Amino acid sequence: MPKEAPVNSQEFHFDRFHPEQLREIINGSDLEHTILEPGECSARVVRKVTDEFSADSGFYNFPVLVRGQFPPKRLCIGMSMGPEHPTWVNGISIERPSLQVYAEGTEMLYRAGRNTDWMGFSIARQTLQKAALRLRGEELSLPSRGMVELPISVEICKEIFRLIRSSPQEEDSSRLIWIIVEAILSSSSDDGDREPYRFQIVSRADRALRSLVGDKYSSKTLCEMIGVSERSVQIHFREAFGMSPKTWFTKLSLNQARSRLLSAESRPGAVAEIAIEFGFDHLGRFSERYRDLFDELPSETLKRNGTMSE
Repeated sequence: MPKEAPVNSQEFHFDRFHPEQLREIINGSDLEHTILEPGECSARVVRKVTDEFSADSGFYNFPVLVRGQFPPKRLCIGMSMGPEHPTWVNGISIERPSLQVYAEGTEMLYRAGRNTDWMGFSIARQTLQKAALRLRGEELSLPSRGMVELPISVEICKEIFRLIRSSPQEEDSSRLIWIIVEAILSSSSDDGDREPYRFQIVSRADRALRSLVGDKYSSKTLCEMIGVSERSVQIHFREAFGMSPKTWFTKLSLNQARSRLLSAESRPGAVAEIAIEFGFDHLGRFSERYRDLFDELPSETLKRNGTMSE
């Protein structure tokens, strides 16, 4: 096995989660987190960085939807495990232990339930192929675009999580590369490099809704923007997000208002201004919906800032 590379290991804990804290949690990525249900939101993240790769492993106790883009020059390999299944990612319901292999710069749209463990492993394609040749004498079949899903065993899932979360002194970092190479070589996918049609619909609809935040929801406007029937949007949205486009639009607007409140100056009238900016013209109704989702009033959010602690 190759000589161990120097490892930089960090652990982070998040209480009263602020989505901006994890925007770049996978090295070089840009990922927006949206809270989906009320409750105390906390997260734990362990990060390991070597000269060859970056590996992050986290645990969220709250349902979340993540949208964004992976690093433009590195492959990303993802994995998640949780009691609430299925997880939905890029048009696929993940109902079995698996690796999701993303080509460089791939867009991700991911939804997971409460108490989900996840892993993100980022590495240059050439580095991973060199490791495969060194360890097994053959190159890996990797997507040139989009994502492929590769089934693996529960035991391999648990071993990958253990390797990332152990201290640098306990495990050789090259063991992590070796087990990922083995998992990819021993699995196969017939998804190719294609993106499922349902992912294209939901992704376009979500992008359109994000551009409309601040306006009133209109199913007709949404469908005209993306060129898809209302019935089709409803069906695919409920499969992907577990809710209607209108409900998602409200949650998205509330989450974006929360991000603004967490960074805004606390002064008279600030809550009302932010409510109007994000499409809520009735302050009392905005405060009620906000409290239902985040378990606190907008004015309480305004008085504090999210922090990251090591």
